[in-house]
Amino acid sequence: MSKTLAAVGGALLLIAAAESPAHHSVWAEFDRDRPVEMRGRFIEMDWINPHSWVHFEVTADDGEKTVWAAETPPPNQLIRQGWRRSDIQPDDEIVVRGYAARNGSLRVWAQSVAIVVQGGQELPEPKIVLSLFEPNPEGVPDGVLPGRR
Repeated sequence: MSKTLAAVGGALLLIAAAESPAHHSVWAEFDRDRPVEMRGRFIEMDWINPHSWVHFEVTADDGEKTVWAAETPPPNQLIRQGWRRSDIQPDDEIVVRGYAARNGSLRVWAQSVAIVVQGGQELPEPKIVLSLFEPNPEGVPDGVLPGRR
């Protein structure tokens, strides 16, 4: 009986491991050497795990519009930073700073998101709803941030 339980337990562990999504490094998908800053019209936000997504439309100088997706931390981390679902509404204008996707897709890792026009009114100061550390912020002593080289 104990061999049967061990076999069933082992099989269940293998199934659970195969079905659980692997967490990946942000830097495997996004390029630290390709910083971007874009201003656009907020469309919607996916408050999902393991990472939330901000969808926004950017208008190029020639008038061409493209929809971008900015990956952000998970909902619980955004909420701990003070971001609420009601902070950004469709058609608000936002500025997204971050890092471009390595594969050239219309995706970016968001280091910061700020609202600059809300309800049709230009804000006197951007309302920052996300602000993450730089990948290797200057002035932070070695050993303070995990994984710092």
